[in-house]
Amino acid sequence: MNATDVTSARAALATELTEIARSGAYGPPRARNAAEVEAWLADGGLVDTVHRVLGPTAGRLLVVLDQAEALLDGSPAVAEEAARLLSPPSRHSRLRVLITLRADFVGAALDHAHFGSLLKEGVTVPLAPMSRDQLAAVIGEPVERVPAVAYDTGLERRILDDAGGEPGVLPLLGFVLSELWRL
Repeated sequence: MNATDVTSARAALATELTEIARSGAYGPPRARNAAEVEAWLADGGLVDTVHRVLGPTAGRLLVVLDQAEALLDGSPAVAEEAARLLSPPSRHSRLRVLITLRADFVGAALDHAHFGSLLKEGVTVPLAPMSRDQLAAVIGEPVERVPAVAYDTGLERRILDDAGGEPGVLPLLGFVLSELWRL
């Protein structure tokens, strides 16, 4: 789930879990629709809902909250809801939560009433900024994997040059690449 698109963490999680269930990878769907899954999340929380939606034989599940810094700048109610839903499940659970957060927001996140405890209870893994070669791979490799799709001549290099080496460029780069993909 991308935090920049979240107006309700519960609704976003319900939609994602419903899609996973509809895929058939875990047997026949156990929920009729996202509204039913959203009600389960409200009543029983994330761990119980994952069990209900995917069934007892499902393997591990990783829930990713990408660009969590967007929640810190947004509605306090949405941030609180997301933090409550994603509170670290028991170590014995098959559910894991991964939260991505820009380095320049770590201090604000740790000071935040709801995300602070969430981050302190988990494991923090700082990542170094991507090198130019890594950024080039992020830009070029996905397109190379899709037949009949290519960048216009010079566009890949232009995107890379415009991205530069500034900290925090990855969310902007991700946005640009998403918009290009939609064209």
